[in-house]
Amino acid sequence: MKKAGALLCGMLGILAISCGSGEEKAAPGSAAMGEVAAPSAGKSDAVQSCLELAGRRDWAKALEPCTRAANEMPDDLRIQHALQQAQAAAGQ
Repeated sequence: MKKAGALLCGMLGILAISCGSGEEKAAPGSAAMGEVAAPSAGKSDAVQSCLELAGRRDWAKALEPCTRAANEMPDDLRIQHALQQAQAAAGQ
């Protein structure tokens, strides 16, 4: 039971950190908490493009690669979040 409670608290913490107004601006090259992690080696082009564009918050360009990346990796929450942000920016 303690593990489930700790997991729930951790997930709520992640959600609290990653949910923002979208108006926060980080200095170029700095990583703010809640930003999408940089792409790692071994990922497909769509995944790398999606995560890179999401890290820059370039949602207009992120929609297509994040859609493909979500199809490739449907359980990756970083990609799902990036896709949701891109869809919201596109008015979908």
